[in-house]
Amino acid sequence: MQFSGYIFDVEGTLVDSVRQNLLSLQESLADFGIAVPYDLLQLYSGLDGDQTLQLIAPDLDADERKRVLEAQGKLYERKYLQSVKPFNGVRDVLERLTKHGSRIALATDCKGAELKHYLSLLDIDDLVDSLACGDDAEHGKPDPRLVGLAVRKLGVPATQAVMIGDTPYDAAEVAALDTMIEEINREDLAFVIHVGDITGGRGPCTDEWLAARKRQFERFRHPFVIVPGDNEWVDCHRTGFDPMERLKKFRELFESGDTSLGGLRLERQSGRYEEYREHVRWIAGDVLFVGVNVQGSNNNLGRTPAMDAEHRSRMAAVFAWLEDSLRLAQRRNLAGMLIFTQGDPDFEGKMRRKRSDGFTGFRNALRGLALRFGKPVLFVNGDTHLYKLDQPLADPATGEPIRNFTRVVVFGSPQTRWIRAGIAPASPELFQLSPVPQAGPGK
Repeated sequence: MQFSGYIFDVEGTLVDSVRQNLLSLQESLADFGIAVPYDLLQLYSGLDGDQTLQLIAPDLDADERKRVLEAQGKLYERKYLQSVKPFNGVRDVLERLTKHGSRIALATDCKGAELKHYLSLLDIDDLVDSLACGDDAEHGKPDPRLVGLAVRKLGVPATQAVMIGDTPYDAAEVAALDTMIEEINREDLAFVIHVGDITGGRGPCTDEWLAARKRQFERFRHPFVIVPGDNEWVDCHRTGFDPMERLKKFRELFESGDTSLGGLRLERQSGRYEEYREHVRWIAGDVLFVGVNVQGSNNNLGRTPAMDAEHRSRMAAVFAWLEDSLRLAQRRNLAGMLIFTQGDPDFEGKMRRKRSDGFTGFRNALRGLALRFGKPVLFVNGDTHLYKLDQPLADPATGEPIRNFTRVVVFGSPQTRWIRAGIAPASPELFQLSPVPQAGPGK
């Protein structure tokens, strides 16, 4: 299909600048006393700088983020800008498009000296019909307003324009998820567990996006269990949504019945805490599986008094559910427990905070549960996107790791991968884990 208009991102799409941008941000953060691994920064490539800082350094206020980004801009221009090179073949591609009558626009967060340098490298001024840059919009991509401005400047219907660039948490990963579902559907599995984050840190948080993800998950031939992630409710305030209304919508779509998508019978928290229907459990293979709503973004603590109250109410329900589940596992003499949630509880204490730690009580609850249960406990979380398998909890009596407690961090954006888990009753560890490589389209 030939479109009337093509909108190109610049950094990372037409010029090879991603590494330089990330290194300059890493160095600038270090100058402010914040050490961030390069691999973690790489996960958020494609977001604008302020959005990235909100995700990786949530305790920085707006003024502090502004100072970090100003320092990064100066460092990037001084140390890294001249090393940026254009990707091969850019002009040839644009010439081919314009030859067929299409109009070209650029939509980029960059501005000033950076943009001027990139345009001089690309030598495409005669092929570009319009430009929307960082000087034209308050928010950069993936916020849609900059792209919307480019469409208007281009002068073609939005239905006849296509955006080409990096797309974390949206179209590209939606397609990758379809491929992964096809792969998983070929496997002989009992069920699939998803620990949440089915959109990006700045959305989309819309009903349409969530409903589309539900339709996608309904394509699994296996029972599918999901708990909410912070991106689909806690963080939706960043784009003007009410977090509690978004959580209500998530429950309506994914937690409304007594079975999962695909028909797995679930027990949901009830009685005093019945509103927390996302707190689920079931028994399979002599193991109790327990899902809880514990979130990234400091577990929704420290942003507003209303959200602090939400945190306290929700965590009271979490602690009650864990305690009741422990008693069930002991009463049934089960071989193990698997507990899953979205938020990374920061076992290592690496997160820089000015406010109260939203995970202290949860870490203590997990520690107490593991010591009292005495049998294998596998804890599964998302949020930090990088696969990890460790034993992060220490026994306060000895200082040694609690050997029956193992944590696995699942893959996240930009990777679309899954972990095959099995139960081996004859093994002292009980749980067997095998990360599955990401398949290409059609594989």
